[in-house]
Amino acid sequence: MAAAPVPVDAKVRGVIRLESLSRTPHGAQVVFGVTIEREGADKPSCVAEVISLLIE
Repeated sequence: MAAAPVPVDAKVRGVIRLESLSRTPHGAQVVFGVTIEREGADKPSCVAEVISLLIE
């Protein structure tokens, strides 16, 4: 999926979703889905997945 450009002074919003949370031998792995949307655009400006390892 190609991202849409964001013009100067455009109104944007970010949406963050918890996709998964799983235990690992060292702690936990968390996966977030991130979408950045621009007002009036047909498609998101950015779609990303953030993976974090939380160590105990």
